[in-house]
Amino acid sequence: MGNNIAFVFAHYSTSGLLDRSSRNLLESLRKAGRLIVVSTNLRPEEASSLHSEIRVITRDNQGYDFYSYKIGLEAIANPASYDYIVVLNSSFVCLEPEKLVATLKTSLDSDVVGLTMSKEGTQHLQSYCIAFSRHVLLSAPVLNWWAELEPISERQSVIERYEFGLSRCLLANGFKIKAVFSPSAKARCQALCQAVPLGLYEPRVLPFARALLDLRHSDELNPTHFMWEELLEHLGIIKRDLIEKNPYQINLTKLRERHGERIEYLMQEGMLL
Repeated sequence: MGNNIAFVFAHYSTSGLLDRSSRNLLESLRKAGRLIVVSTNLRPEEASSLHSEIRVITRDNQGYDFYSYKIGLEAIANPASYDYIVVLNSSFVCLEPEKLVATLKTSLDSDVVGLTMSKEGTQHLQSYCIAFSRHVLLSAPVLNWWAELEPISERQSVIERYEFGLSRCLLANGFKIKAVFSPSAKARCQALCQAVPLGLYEPRVLPFARALLDLRHSDELNPTHFMWEELLEHLGIIKRDLIEKNPYQINLTKLRERHGERIEYLMQEGMLL
C-alpha cells in the first residue's frame, strides 16, 4: 500500500497547553503525513508555536474526542486522495513517537486498524487511535455514521454509542477490523491474574487445588490497563488514565521505577517545551 496518510489529532487539556508528549507526537505525525489538530481549548499562542504545516481547529468543549474527530474529518478537503486517514487523541503518553508512527504505518493492511482491540462491553477497536482505509471512510454506511454523530457530553454514553457503535457499524457492513497490538500468552495470563482479586474473572478450579485460566477471557479486559507493560514495550505508549486514576489499582511499581521520570517529564505542559 502507499504511505499517503492524513491524521486528525483530538486534543484537550485543562490548561489549553500541549505537553511534551503531544508536541513530540505531533511532530512525528507531521513528518508522516497531513496533520490536522482539533482542540477544544488550545491557547492561540500555543497553536501558533506549532509547525506551519499543521492546521489547528478550535471548537467548543462538547462531545469528547469523537466530535473532534468528526470536525477534523470534515476539514479534509479531498479524503479520496489519502490511502488511510487516522484519528487519534491526547489520552495517552507516547514515549517513542517515531516508533509508534512507524509501527502503525507498517500495520495498515486491513480495512480499519486500531492500536488495541477489547471485548470489554462488546468487541471494539479502542478509539484513541484508529486508521480507516479510503474505501471504508468513503463508504455510504460509514459516511452516514459520521454524519449522524452528535455532540454528547456524558462519557459513558459516548463510549457505548460511539466507541462501541463504530465497531458495530464496521462489522455489520462486512469491513475487516484489526489491532496492531497482539498480546502474548504471558501478558494474557498476567492480566487474568490481576483480574481475579478484583472479581473481574473467576478461574476454573480443578482437583488437587489447581486452577485453570482460560486466556480467551483476557480479551474482556482493557488491554491498556491490564497489559500496559507489553503495550508500552511494543508501541511505546501508556494511557493517561492508568497513570492518573488507575481505576483497577493495578500495581505500577515497575512502571514508576523504570519509566517514572521520563513519563513525568513528557506530561509537563507549557509553550515551546
